[in-house]
Amino acid sequence: MSENTMAVKLQRLKDLNSAITSMGGAYSPSNNSVKAGTLSALETSLTDLDDQINPLETLLNDKQNDRYSKTYALLEKEGYDGIIKLSRNVAGYVEQMGEEHQDKAELIRRAVNKIAPSKTRRKPLNESDKTRSTSEKAFDSMFAQAKKIAKIITDMGGTYNPADATIAAGTYTANVTALITLSEDIGEAIKDVTPPRKERARLYDGLTKRITLSKNHVKYHFGATSPQYDSVKLI
Repeated sequence: MSENTMAVKLQRLKDLNSAITSMGGAYSPSNNSVKAGTLSALETSLTDLDDQINPLETLLNDKQNDRYSKTYALLEKEGYDGIIKLSRNVAGYVEQMGEEHQDKAELIRRAVNKIAPSKTRRKPLNESDKTRSTSEKAFDSMFAQAKKIAKIITDMGGTYNPADATIAAGTYTANVTALITLSEDIGEAIKDVTPPRKERARLYDGLTKRITLSKNHVKYHFGATSPQYDSVKLI
């Protein structure tokens, strides 16, 4: 269920509760699920869950967008090229180091090919164009390959000495480590937001039916032309 759909449903519940409150004790359905106290408690629970979920989702989205940019960025941004581009630059440098390093170059190129986005997908139009996979498994797989590259160039020692500081062994390794840490943080953020999301979904399940039952009770108890029904019929 989308955020907009939930917001509309919550507003309908709020409007219904406001109308029910004005009816006082005359609103007295036998169905416990639509009693005034039950619907009021439901509104409170959903509002509290929104207050709990919203900052967690903002934090999660910020971290995911940061990771996406640092993975797929095609142009330099604030001194950080996407790890895909950096990995390709590493491969290009090792390939031109000479015949004695071609075994390392081949291993790096294989890893780079596994990091690369699917060739069947179009090139992003800009950094916010989400044409690439954003699944957790996809990122985990890419960073595992980048970690292999980092180990290879680190093990090469002083023979790996590019003029481009962005692909120096220490810098590249630090970037990969930071991305892995960021993914771990995202995993924790997902764990934090999942339980309240599930609870909210559970509470929204059947809400439309409850609202309809409540309106039907008002209609049949007060009458189809009553001011009480008039106050809820469009909710």
